[in-house]
Amino acid sequence: MRNRQLSQTLAGPCETLDAFEISAKAEDFRHFCMSRSDALATLATLAGGKIWQPGVSALLECPPPTFMARSDWDRLTWRTFQFAIEWADDGLRLGWSLLEMFGSNFDPSVRRVDRNGVAMTLGRMLSPLTVAAVDADAWHFADQRGALLRFPRMDLCGQVPMWIAYSARAGP
Repeated sequence: MRNRQLSQTLAGPCETLDAFEISAKAEDFRHFCMSRSDALATLATLAGGKIWQPGVSALLECPPPTFMARSDWDRLTWRTFQFAIEWADDGLRLGWSLLEMFGSNFDPSVRRVDRNGVAMTLGRMLSPLTVAAVDADAWHFADQRGALLRFPRMDLCGQVPMWIAYSARAGP
């Protein structure tokens, strides 16, 4: 249930900070940060019983971990939320598992990129990547300059779902 036109509108380029501040993308992000309960309700409505929905909801309910700045946590959860709604069903249909899409090292404070799933990779990147396509063998990301990056299937050894990794380490 993805709306490509809305996604392209939200991801439209903003050449200045002022342009970003008045954009729909900024308003969406402010709304998400201000009201996680509304985001959870939206997720439940859009997901309609999808198998990834309980886990993503649990991740959104986790408090920010002590090893991560609040802004980084908000970026990770926002990008995971967007990825889940827009791409998780396509990944499942093409044979990707929840762990391949939402996997993390058991201790996420240890940066083990070889144990990151797709959502974790998208969420922890400093410069934003967007999903351009998915097939049975790889995810294809685009960076801000339009360069394409390939994310192939990886060994699942040592991975747990993000919502488990962050709930075990979350706290004040």
